[in-house]
Amino acid sequence: MNHYNNPSLRKLTFEFEDKKRYFEQVKKNWNMLIRNYLAKNMGVSLSEGDERFQISVTIKASYDESFMEIIERNFPDLDFEEFYVLSQFIENTKKASIYFEDKKAKHNMDMACEYAKYRLKDFDLLKISNSIFDFLQPDNPDVFGCYKIRTSEVELYIFPITLFCQLHGLDLESFIVMVLTHELSHAYNHIGRDKDGQYWESFSETDNNLAEGLAQFYTSKFLHNYQFRNYNLLSTFEQTIKYQPEPYSVFKNWNATMEQVYRAFIEVRRNDFNNYDQYMSALENAKGRIGRK
Repeated sequence: MNHYNNPSLRKLTFEFEDKKRYFEQVKKNWNMLIRNYLAKNMGVSLSEGDERFQISVTIKASYDESFMEIIERNFPDLDFEEFYVLSQFIENTKKASIYFEDKKAKHNMDMACEYAKYRLKDFDLLKISNSIFDFLQPDNPDVFGCYKIRTSEVELYIFPITLFCQLHGLDLESFIVMVLTHELSHAYNHIGRDKDGQYWESFSETDNNLAEGLAQFYTSKFLHNYQFRNYNLLSTFEQTIKYQPEPYSVFKNWNATMEQVYRAFIEVRRNDFNNYDQYMSALENAKGRIGRK
């Protein structure tokens, strides 16, 4: 692994093996729960007769070195944890200020706040997120994880996930679970066999709104269903979606039940429909046929 100048990259490099073990443990704890949920609610299976289809999950540093190069080039001095902690400190001192009646104590707090602002003066949260964590870009399609269509493999990326969580103060376990669910949703959408043994042969041609919309729909449902295991699951999902492009949030406009989405999903994949408008037409038809109690 390369030597980095950025303090967060250096620290994560030093801790990489421990961090990888943590990711592996989270995967072990959640993997089958996610798979069983997706199979049941999508109405698909990875088995067909005696044949069993595999979806491997690999944990890597990043998709490639380009993610780290962006940080090294644009933010060589940015400590991700420091940014979040000092940002929170500044916000909290504003709230606490009215309770500091002692002038000397208030002066010291104001001085500390000014120092924190000085440390952060060259950094902007939105700029950092937009610059580093690109989504759906031609050269970097999946910054946190990836589903490889040709090989039916899922990959999770330690550096982007960890640093995004540090930057936004998000729970790491719930973020890993969210990304794993999202990528496995792509996989089950694609190669999961329906009751007739059919799969989505033209999945690679599916537009972003449809592919990401379906993955996000099932991810949100799973996180909601299992938030009793980690109460941060949904809040992590909602915080992250603020920084993601429109295809990741189109599902919020569907206003559909699990059964309605299932019917539309089966219809488009069986007919090799790959356009979002075709899916929305199928979903409206499903709503008309299947009422909501």
